[in-house]
Amino acid sequence: MKTFRTAIVGLGKIGFELDANVDEKYVLSYARAFSMHKGFDLVAGFDIDRSKVDIFEKEYKVQGYHYEDLKDNLTDIDAVVISTPANNHFEVFEEVVSYCKPRMIIMEKPLALDLKQARKIVTTADEMDILLYVNYFRRVDPGIKKLKQYLDSEEFGKLKCVDIYYGEDLMNNGSHFVDLMRHLVGEPCQIKLLHSNDINNPDFMFLYKGLRIFFMSSVGIDYYLKDMDFVFERARVKYYCFSSTQLMLPEVELCFGAKELIDVESRDLHLDVERYMLTVIDYIHNVLSNKSELISTGHTALQTLEVCFDIMKKGERV
Repeated sequence: MKTFRTAIVGLGKIGFELDANVDEKYVLSYARAFSMHKGFDLVAGFDIDRSKVDIFEKEYKVQGYHYEDLKDNLTDIDAVVISTPANNHFEVFEEVVSYCKPRMIIMEKPLALDLKQARKIVTTADEMDILLYVNYFRRVDPGIKKLKQYLDSEEFGKLKCVDIYYGEDLMNNGSHFVDLMRHLVGEPCQIKLLHSNDINNPDFMFLYKGLRIFFMSSVGIDYYLKDMDFVFERARVKYYCFSSTQLMLPEVELCFGAKELIDVESRDLHLDVERYMLTVIDYIHNVLSNKSELISTGHTALQTLEVCFDIMKKGERV
């Protein structure tokens, strides 16, 4: 197996901390995923907080550096992760590509919080022939791939409705599901704002011919709620908190002619939330090894960002 040298810029939650003090069955950070994968050699971690660097070094026996030392320590790197806060993605990206030319840059979502900066990132990556992967990870999840197969084949009939509850805010969490729906069913014919007391947490709807997708913010609800409910003509698929999956098929005919939905085995649709980052890193290795095509690119992420900004502008006008 070919090995790729990798560096992580940003040792916060997704870069390092999410699984630093939890059981090894969880793979939620770039640091743990790269350290576990035989196809990567994690050679450096960078952060502005020296205490995080020290903990990272102790945990993974990998050299850590203060962010100011980026220039002198990004040599001979195949893949660079940018997992800093979104408001400085552009600045960090510009510094990284001025110091080295990796084969791939792995960027946390959203691409940026400014459309001009996001477009510049994508243009620069294209001009420098750098692969740009943006971590809308559900695109590469095996369960989502299987769901897309069911959608494309219409094995369950046509998709009639989807209900989604997202958390945190539209850019940081809701954009995951905007991106996923664009991936699964394409661009909507119309986007309609439903409710917006807070432009960062709007309720809205994607309209297609014969299909409606509702996005509802879970802000203000006192429990964890990030669910998806897909209603097909002949089945129903529900994801609870994205760790439990329920597939229901019409198995029993009721006395008045309708059919009742009965739970059936749905393991092929299950989302492996506990180890999702290892799935992402394995997919990235396949892309770098020319075994897979990149399906979450700078261009697709930019289009998702443009949709999110459009939704927020609709909220501003209300």
